[in-house]
Amino acid sequence: MSPGRQSWVLLGLAGIVVTGILVSMLFSLRAPHSLGFRVDLLDKGDELRTVTVYYLHPDTLKLVPVNREVLAEHTSYELAEDLVAYLAQPSGVYRTPLPLGTKLLHYFDDGAGDVVLDFNLQIGYLRGDGILDERLRLAALSRTLSANMGGVQRAKLMMLGRPLDRWGSHLALGGYVEVQR
Repeated sequence: MSPGRQSWVLLGLAGIVVTGILVSMLFSLRAPHSLGFRVDLLDKGDELRTVTVYYLHPDTLKLVPVNREVLAEHTSYELAEDLVAYLAQPSGVYRTPLPLGTKLLHYFDDGAGDVVLDFNLQIGYLRGDGILDERLRLAALSRTLSANMGGVQRAKLMMLGRPLDRWGSHLALGGYVEVQR
């Protein structure tokens, strides 16, 4: 067989294979299954509220405000819980003020401006690159609280129900921490 005829035969075989693949794909398409529930097109869903969470800039000793969304109908405890969760999650290039996995176990508000935040064990792993970095992490928590939880003036920080004596390696905590405005 001549080389020209051989290429036509190969081209014809390739065409037959491609046609077979396309036909098998066409017959293998299935009709979509119906949903197991009805969609209410009039339901507008849950209303969200924008909150400001403060992260650490990666190259400077500076706080960066980042907008996040939470449910608008949150209780104070649920709002504080979401804020702590955001502070322990990375946001783009910014550093997290709290260690990954930090969670809020309990939240108490006396109604007069004092709150108690009781964290899980992860808060004990907080370490900064020095005293300034640790102060910045505390300021991020403080500013996040003041920006989103009106009326909070001081916060007592706890870990597993016991007062937190130190914030990181360098900062001694004595009682309540003043919330920055």
